[in-house]
Amino acid sequence: MAVAQIKSSHGRALTSNPGFVLRTDAAAAWDRAVEKFGKNVLITGAWRSYETQVKLFKERYRAGARSPYGDYRYWNGTRYGRVKGAAAAVPGTSNHGGGVAVDVKTARSAGDPGRARAVVFTSWEDRDRQRFLKVAAGCGWGDDEGRRVKELWHLTYYPDRDKARGSGTGGGTRRKPHRIGTIRQGSTGWRVGLLQHRLRGVGAYRGKVDKKFGPKTADGVRTFQRKRRQLTVDGVVGPQTWYHLGRGAKRGRSGRWRNEIAQRVVGLQGEKVDGVIGAQTVERIREVQRWLGIPDDGVYGKATARALVRKG
Repeated sequence: MAVAQIKSSHGRALTSNPGFVLRTDAAAAWDRAVEKFGKNVLITGAWRSYETQVKLFKERYRAGARSPYGDYRYWNGTRYGRVKGAAAAVPGTSNHGGGVAVDVKTARSAGDPGRARAVVFTSWEDRDRQRFLKVAAGCGWGDDEGRRVKELWHLTYYPDRDKARGSGTGGGTRRKPHRIGTIRQGSTGWRVGLLQHRLRGVGAYRGKVDKKFGPKTADGVRTFQRKRRQLTVDGVVGPQTWYHLGRGAKRGRSGRWRNEIAQRVVGLQGEKVDGVIGAQTVERIREVQRWLGIPDDGVYGKATARALVRKG
């Protein structure tokens, strides 16, 4: 999960695995899951500093390299290919950096603490693993991301699934985001005009706002996507790119086109989409943030955009 990075002082050490730190809510949920399971689940990693993320990424990826795994990532505008080891998130986007992911042991060693009452996950079908995941699901933990990247050991905390948290990080309504329609080269219409205005605002496009998605607009999209570490650089504007195009909207901040995109993402329509972040838009942002399970501060910032992308 690419999330706002935490400092270890903003997290909490796991009581079940001393020495490892998670975000406070994730740590509490993990310890609840382990307690309900009745056995300790040994882990090899939890929160990672940004420096550690950089170290791991550079160990496994090389700029301009051909990846035998077909795994390519963009970091600071440069394409990297994975040349060895397991996949690693682009530094600054790691779920480990957000303190909401753990890596679970997949092999036992003689020095494992509480060996008799501790488990490791030896396979996807491991019976202990299946039983633990059933228990952990009610506490917000799942292997969705681990399965997607084929990492048996990787578990992620999803606050919105944590039954102990009720309706997320704050009381009140939760709302799914609106998915703005996908556009690509050859598309025409108001969405293309909105895109061109927004790209001009960030200096990624200098052409006319003609509502025609041509090669120059596609180049501008790719320029924008390279600067957003989560995005695939393909020149296509789907929901995930729209989510980042709306990033930075908050009450009192100018920027009509960014604000309009943010308003559409949070579900406003018609005359309510006016490019001004007022009380109604702030509340809609908070509702979407509650659905995402992140702090509902009413600011459509980096953490909100990244959480939207993670949700798909």
